[in-house]
Amino acid sequence: MKRLMALCAPIATAAVLVLAPAAAQAESDTYWYAHKQILTEILPVEFHGMSSIYLGSYGFRTTCSTRGAGGIANAEGEGGYSEITELHFDRCRVEVGLEHLNSFKRCAPHTKPEIAAEGLPWSGFLTSEQQDVTEGVHFVLSCSGAEPEEISGSIVALVGAGRLQFGQEYFDEHSNFLEPDALFTGVWRIVGPVGYRPITALEVVD
Repeated sequence: MKRLMALCAPIATAAVLVLAPAAAQAESDTYWYAHKQILTEILPVEFHGMSSIYLGSYGFRTTCSTRGAGGIANAEGEGGYSEITELHFDRCRVEVGLEHLNSFKRCAPHTKPEIAAEGLPWSGFLTSEQQDVTEGVHFVLSCSGAEPEEISGSIVALVGAGRLQFGQEYFDEHSNFLEPDALFTGVWRIVGPVGYRPITALEVVD
């Protein structure tokens, strides 16, 4: 028998977490664990790391320091799910491939590249491959004085012990490609309150 997972009152946190399984989530045997124990409540988490968005049509990558917050939880018989409630990007830089260097006009010299996350909160769910799939993602890329570029879709992270790794090989229909032609990569630490570390995702066997 699978262990029963009843959602309890959330641990106190600055952000209000109202998690519900993503609408497109299929049943999964993969659940969130913290400190080697399966979660039986909504757990607030923070994210810290680096993120990159590559735009194929312009041939450049924007890389930023990343911090955010959200929550994770388990639903009985459905697997784990997640929510990103805050996401901020700082100290962004633009990297241009040599083949595009001469034609690159997207960010003029001495302008500041920026990435903004819009439409939060974003909802996600765990798959049987220990991936966290976040749907409804919407980014706005901009440089001072330039027309902003909007991209949207889903992002997928491979869940490790206390980390989320975006941009690896993934299975099924899930990928990190965003419309119109962007690729999201990066590594985030996922950190829970003291006593709830490290966080990971594991399959529950019948």
